[in-house]
Amino acid sequence: MIQSGTPPKIPTLERARRRLVDICVDLDPGGLKLSLALKTGLTIFLCFVLTLMMTRAIPHVAVPRPTGLPDGLAPLAARMTAAFEAARTVEGFGRTFPVMSAILGANFFMMLPQDRYRVELWWFFRVALAILLGFVLIGLAGPGSWGMGDVPMAILWVLLITFGIFMRAWGPEMRKLGMLLGLTGLTFALFNPTRDEGFWYPAVALIVIVVVFAVRFLTIRPSLVLAYESQCQRFQQVTAAELTRYRLVQPLPRDRNGNPDDLLRQRWTILQKFAPGAIKERPDLASRFDAKLIAAYRISVAAMALREAYVDMNAAEKDTLFRDTRLQSVLDRLAGRLGELHAAAFPSERVSNPELDDILNGLIEPDKAVTAGNVQEMRFIHGLIRLEGALNDFLEARLSIDVVQPVPASPAAGEGTKARTMSPAVRSALQALVACSITTALQFTFDLNHAYWATLTVLVVLNGGAGQTLIRTLQRFLGTVAGVIAAIVVVPLVGANTPLALALMVLVLPFVMLTLETRYTIAAGGIGFLVGMMLHITVDAGAATLLARAYETGIGAGIALVISLVLFPSYTGHQAAPRLAALVARARDALARMEHEDRVYLTNSLLGDLQTLQADTPAIIAERRMFGHSGRNFEAFVFLLNAFVVYLGQYEVSRRDLGRAVLPEQAKSLVDDLQTGLLAALDQLEKILRDDSAVSDAPAFERRLTTRDATLLPAGLMTSRHDLVAVVILLMAGNRLGANVNDLSTVARRM
Repeated sequence: MIQSGTPPKIPTLERARRRLVDICVDLDPGGLKLSLALKTGLTIFLCFVLTLMMTRAIPHVAVPRPTGLPDGLAPLAARMTAAFEAARTVEGFGRTFPVMSAILGANFFMMLPQDRYRVELWWFFRVALAILLGFVLIGLAGPGSWGMGDVPMAILWVLLITFGIFMRAWGPEMRKLGMLLGLTGLTFALFNPTRDEGFWYPAVALIVIVVVFAVRFLTIRPSLVLAYESQCQRFQQVTAAELTRYRLVQPLPRDRNGNPDDLLRQRWTILQKFAPGAIKERPDLASRFDAKLIAAYRISVAAMALREAYVDMNAAEKDTLFRDTRLQSVLDRLAGRLGELHAAAFPSERVSNPELDDILNGLIEPDKAVTAGNVQEMRFIHGLIRLEGALNDFLEARLSIDVVQPVPASPAAGEGTKARTMSPAVRSALQALVACSITTALQFTFDLNHAYWATLTVLVVLNGGAGQTLIRTLQRFLGTVAGVIAAIVVVPLVGANTPLALALMVLVLPFVMLTLETRYTIAAGGIGFLVGMMLHITVDAGAATLLARAYETGIGAGIALVISLVLFPSYTGHQAAPRLAALVARARDALARMEHEDRVYLTNSLLGDLQTLQADTPAIIAERRMFGHSGRNFEAFVFLLNAFVVYLGQYEVSRRDLGRAVLPEQAKSLVDDLQTGLLAALDQLEKILRDDSAVSDAPAFERRLTTRDATLLPAGLMTSRHDLVAVVILLMAGNRLGANVNDLSTVARRM
C-alpha cells in the first residue's frame, strides 16, 4: 500500500506571507487597482490644492435675495438662500470650490477607459470638451444672479442624473460616462455662480482637465499585458499544484460547502476578463493571447476530467495506479512544463510522454470487454493525454483566433421577447427623475444639512430591478454607517493634525478601489470614512455633520427603494426563466454543431452567459425573501447549470477526440443514439422553461450506459485501443450530461 505524500512543513510567517501575496494578487492582478487608487489620490490632491490657490483671488459678491414672492413663500425662500449666502463668504467659497474640483477630477479620471493610448486620448478630449463647455455655459449664465437661490442648479442636477442613468443601457463605457454626468451635476449643486463669478467657473474645469491629462498620460501606465501574463502564471500554478496532489495521492481541497474547490474555472474566468485588455494594448500579440486563452480552457477541461476520475477511484484503484513509477514521472514532468508556460519565450520542445500509451494499453486486456472495473484509471490516463495535447497545441500555436466565437442563438431563443414592454433605460430614468425630485424637495423644505447626499445616493443605488436596488441600498447604508462611526471615533484622535488625517485618507483609498466592484459594502464604508475626514479638514465638521451623512444616505436609499417598488417596478426573477431558456437554446445549438466543428470550441462562449446569471442570483434571492416574488429554486438551477456547462465542455472535447476516428457501425450507433437523446432532453428543458403545457413529465433522456458491475463495451468492438477508450469516455460524459439535464428539468418544473 502506498503512503500519501506529505508536503514539507512551511514556517508560520512564510505561510502567512504567501497567503497575503495570494490575496493581493487575487484582488488586484497586475497592480491595476492599486495604480488607479494612487493616481486618483494624486488627482484629488492636485485639483484641491490648485483650486484652493486660485480661489484666494476671487472677490466676495453679494447674493441678491428673491423679491416679489407671495407671503407664504417668503420663509421658504429665506431658508433656501441662507446656506447659499453662507457659501458666498470668502471662507465658504474657498472651501466649496476646491471640493468641487476634487470630486470632478477624481470621477473624470476614473471613468476614462483602459485602452490603447490613441483611444484613451480621443475619449479624454471629447469628455474634456463637454465638461469645459458645460462649465462655460453655467458660468456665463450665472444662475446665482437670477434671484432664485439654488433651485436652478438643483433642477439641472436632477436632469443630469436622470439622463446619466438613462445612458447606462448603452454599454459599460456609457455607464461610466453617465456616472460622471451625475457627479458633474453634483459639482454644479455645490456651487452656484453669479455672473461676476462666472469667469472662475470654467477656470475650475481647466484645472481639472490639465491635472487629469497630466496624471493619466504623463505618469507610468500599468500594463494589462503583464496583468494577463501574471494570471496565466497563476492558472498554471494551480494546475501544477493539482498534478502534485495526484502524485502524492492527497485529498483535493474543498470549498466551504464541501464541494471540490474549482479554482481552475475561477482562474480561467479571470483570464477571460483580462484577455481583451491585453489584446487592445498589444494587438500584434493577439494570436498569442488567444492561443493562451484557449489552451487554458482546454487545460481546465482536461484537469476537471482528471479530478472527476481521481475522486471516483477507490483506495485500491489509486494504490494500483499511482504505484506505477512511470505515472509518477509523467505527473512530475507535466507539472514542471506547466511552470514554464509563463516564460517570455515559449519552450521549443514538445511535451512527449510515451509512458501514457503503455499504461493505457496495460489497462485494456486484449479480447476482453471494457468493464467498470478499470474505467476510472482509463479516464485518468486519458485526461493526462488530453492535457499533454493541450500543452502541445499551445506551444505550436496551431489554434485559430476564432476559438472563442459566440454561438448564435436559435430562432426559438428569441420567442416571447418581442412583446412591447417599457425599456429598462426609460424605466430607470423615470424612477431616478421622481426619486431625485423627492429628495430635492425635502432638501429645500426641511433645510437638511448637506442634503445633496440623499440625491447622490439615488444615483448610486438605483440599479436595475427591485432586488438589485435592495442589495445596493443595504450595502450603501450599512457601509456608510460603519464609515461614519469610524470617522467619528478617529476625528477627535486626529484633531488639528492635518498631515495625519491626509495620511489616513491615503491609506484608506486603495482599499476603496480594491473593493469597489467586488465588496461594495466595504467600499461604501471607506467612502464614508473619506468623506468624514475631508469634512473635518475643510470645514472642521463635528459629529452632527458626520451623522447627517449617515441618515441622509439612508433617506436617499429608502426613497430610491420605495420608488423602484412603486413606479414601474421590475423584478429580476420575472426574467429568469426566459433568460435560462435562451441559454439552453444556445447550448442545444452548440451540441448540434459539435459534430461538424473542428477548430472552434463552442462551449467556451456559454460561460459568459452563465456568469451573468450567477451575478443575478443574489438579487433574485432578495426579491423572493423580501417581496415574495418568483425565482424559487433559481439558485439550485444555476448550481446544476454550472455542472451542465462543465459536462458539456467535456462532452465536446470527447467528440473532438473521435473527430477523425473511423468507428464501427455498432459504436457509431451508440454515439448517434446518445447525441439524439441529449438533443431531445435539451429541447424538453427549453420548453419547460418557456412554460409549454404540452411537455411530458417523463424525463427525455434515458441512460444508455451502466457504469457499475456491467459491460461498457463488448469485446473486440474496435481495433484501436485509443479510440475504444475515447468512445467509453464519450459515452460516460454523455450520460453524466443527460442525467444533469434531467435534474435541470425537475428543478425547472418547480421554479
